[in-house]
Amino acid sequence: MSAIARVSLVVWLLLPLLAVAADVRALVAKAEEAMQSLEYGDAVKALEAARKEPNTPRDVVLRVLELQGVAYASLGQEAKALKAFQSWLALAPDAKLSGNQPPKVTTVFFEARSFVSQKGSVTLKPSSTRGSGGVKDVRVEVANDPLKLVKEIRFFLVIDGSQRQVDVAVAGGGAVAAAGAQRVEWWALALGEKKAGLLEAGSGDKPMVEGTAPVARVEPPVKPDPKPDPKPDVKSDVKPAAKPDDAPPPPPPLVEVRESVPSRPMSTLRIAGLVAGGAGAVAVGVGSIFGVMAAGTSARVASAERDAAGRITGLTRAEALALDAQQRTQATLANVLWISGAALVGTGALLFFLGADSPVAVAPSGTGFSVFGRF
Repeated sequence: MSAIARVSLVVWLLLPLLAVAADVRALVAKAEEAMQSLEYGDAVKALEAARKEPNTPRDVVLRVLELQGVAYASLGQEAKALKAFQSWLALAPDAKLSGNQPPKVTTVFFEARSFVSQKGSVTLKPSSTRGSGGVKDVRVEVANDPLKLVKEIRFFLVIDGSQRQVDVAVAGGGAVAAAGAQRVEWWALALGEKKAGLLEAGSGDKPMVEGTAPVARVEPPVKPDPKPDPKPDVKSDVKPAAKPDDAPPPPPPLVEVRESVPSRPMSTLRIAGLVAGGAGAVAVGVGSIFGVMAAGTSARVASAERDAAGRITGLTRAEALALDAQQRTQATLANVLWISGAALVGTGALLFFLGADSPVAVAPSGTGFSVFGRF
């Protein structure tokens, strides 16, 4: 594969995942803003849209469930609030409500905590099956999941230096992936609806290892047959003295030869890192422009003329509503571009420092994305 093709492949793999994360985080930010204004109906719509986004990271999933519980409880929809809080605590049993919530929210929350204390939180139990050829398969058992949150298990396998990813539906309380190797490095990610990340067993940085690598047989070096000693001259053991004319010529003078090492061109991963970092810097810059525009729009409303009673007279109601909508749009675009830009800059830095000319695999994980390969 050419250098340009490899750069295009890396960018093609990363940008859709970053775009998905930016979209769902923008919806969460919209819901948080609506809840601050006590507009719980708008918050519920944004959170339900966030739940429909695919490949959502674990930290976003937990935040969405918490906000759904608070929003539903505030609207008096206790059944939906209870299910959201139960799902949240089943995945994060030590979680606590953020902020000071009213009794109608805390009552449902503590009811959900009691349910999880009795049933237990969702747990992943990894294991493997051995056979005559080594590791036959790897498997993950899903325990304490009465709400049936875990739908699939995504296995990441590294066998003989090659990476393989497979999604297996949960059946009979677990999932199994075939291995068929003497040694397997692997980790797993529990997926919910829309392949949202819920829990991890192992990780790309600390994979689980099953089996042992085959020991290479080292052949002993072959010793050459000793040569027989030359037979001595039976006529005379005394060699004639060497004449001056028979002396060997002096050795030639030593000349230092230095081998020139050609300069190594920049690796394709570093080129991809520069491309991603540059795109991230542009996104951050454009986001900053939208942020300044949002601040200016907000300042127009704040600096409008007012009468003695404090009512705005310099703007009509229609103008004020239009400016408010414009400010919200500009602020949302600024947040999305800042998040996307920061993610691209971080990805660019990672690719630049990896820098080796080797294949790289990218996949979503519980708190973001995993990058694994042989360097």
